Amino acid sequence: MAENPEKAFSGNGKRYKYEARIAELERMLGQLHAENELLKKSLRHDAKEGPRGENQTDTRRRFMIIQETLSDGLQLSITQSCQALEVSRSDYFKWRMQSGTIPSANSENKDLRDQIQEAALEFPGYGYRRITVELRNRGYAVNHKRVLRLMRADNLLCLKKKFRPMTTDSNIPAMDCQYIQTI
Repeated sequence: MAENPEKAFSGNGKRYKYEARIAELERMLGQLHAENELLKKSLRHDAKEGPRGENQTDTRRRFMIIQETLSDGLQLSITQSCQALEVSRSDYFKWRMQSGTIPSANSENKDLRDQIQEAALEFPGYGYRRITVELRNRGYAVNHKRVLRLMRADNLLCLKKKFRPMTTDSNIPAMDCQYIQTI
């Protein structure tokens, strides 16, 4: 083996290259199959007749199709789905935020708002910074900017105290000079 290292490993390198290439082609085939299913689904949905006779699918409908395919478990990412249906990825995310398809974030905000309102009622002089500390003491991992935003939305910010400068009191009786001399 030390004399002829070529014989020890003859032919194995080509096999691994072929296996890697086959695995890559199978992955690409799966991705193309998923894109094909996505496009079939978009054609099955209500297609509108355009002014020139071509089929046009409404953009919102396309967003709904992308949402359905993601929930169905197709192996396409959001970027690939948007490219296949020729819609903007940023528009898809805007649509998702507007349609309220993220219930977990809304329920978290609702629970956090309830806790903020409880803390604001319990400690009426607390501002957003002290409310943030109170929420952290209660076990919530929350940022002060989020607390401030939610408190502004609920109009829970406390009023700032007016600044009154300290002045000298002119009504203090003068000190007795005899007392100072005896000391």
